[in-house]
Amino acid sequence: MATARELPLNLETTEKFVKLCASTFGWEDLSEDIVMDLGCGKGLHCARALLENFPNVKSIIALDGNPKELEGITFKSPRITQVLADILKRRDIHQYEGKVDKVISTHVLHQISNKEKVFKNVYRLLYPGGEAAFLFTSDFGLYHVLNELRRDSRFKDYFKGSDIFELYSSELKADNYREMLEKIGFKVIEIAEEKDDFSSDQFVVFERTLFNSVAKAFSVPSELVPEINDSASHLYRTKYLDQKSIYAATEMSIFVTKPSDADTRCSSS
Repeated sequence: MATARELPLNLETTEKFVKLCASTFGWEDLSEDIVMDLGCGKGLHCARALLENFPNVKSIIALDGNPKELEGITFKSPRITQVLADILKRRDIHQYEGKVDKVISTHVLHQISNKEKVFKNVYRLLYPGGEAAFLFTSDFGLYHVLNELRRDSRFKDYFKGSDIFELYSSELKADNYREMLEKIGFKVIEIAEEKDDFSSDQFVVFERTLFNSVAKAFSVPSELVPEINDSASHLYRTKYLDQKSIYAATEMSIFVTKPSDADTRCSSS
């Protein structure tokens, strides 16, 4: 099981999502389209999946706000342009406003707290009639277990923080996202949530990740380690383990279009 920042983001997962985008939006030929891989990462998963399925795509903008991610890219293609830019900063993306046909982002939004600002800037990037798709983790089983431990009188004074709380504490649901996106000006095509499970016979292996997450979040004395680990394991077994599977996370997919009669403006906020 991966950690919070190392969710199962691989080429196979992303290729599946790109194919879902093609099916949802009816893509057949992208030879005239500029597509942005938002939060491309060093693996360029979206860009590579796009090239695999649409080798004649006009061009791909691989955008990431972390220079180390771009420096780590080894996959190259003349159709891919790497861009260092923060999607939250309009000045970083201003040159692309109204010039992008499609935006795809996989497993990035859960790392950004101000999702509304991301959506606003994506709206600005798109041509009227452009399309955008987002895949991200909207809920995480480990978050809830750590949150209960944080409230436990035995352990709360030892809590030192965890990036899991930064990434997964949002209470936004599908209806909240729909309202937010429509207010910005998007037409919502589909918002769907899918639970990600793995086999219950892997729980012993999963416990290593659980215990590592606990160790990162709590500075308990050595004599309390067995107790907090037992509590974490019991909580997860009670809440998220059944006879066949273990709940890991919930993945949210969002598909939107910018109306063809829309202009390229969006509020400056």
